[in-house]
Amino acid sequence: MTAVQRCRSRQGASKIALTNIVFCQPDAKVLEFQNPAHINWCMKRLAAINNLDYGFLMGSLVEKGRKEFQVDISRLTEILNEMEL
Repeated sequence: MTAVQRCRSRQGASKIALTNIVFCQPDAKVLEFQNPAHINWCMKRLAAINNLDYGFLMGSLVEKGRKEFQVDISRLTEILNEMEL
């Protein structure tokens, strides 16, 4: 059994970091950090197909016209508590 199959939660900001959620056990928790410059719900759909508990946190751009983003730490804390992570 791989480490991904044993994990109960997975967090990530990039699609590459989250693609291995296909190997997670049902009900594992997935938290995705969304970049507002590139919104894509493929990980949400993948989590639904695999019966995973999906949550997301939409970031905000650090500077207009750039791709870097940041997340609100207080909102992150709320989501972690809501997801029981």
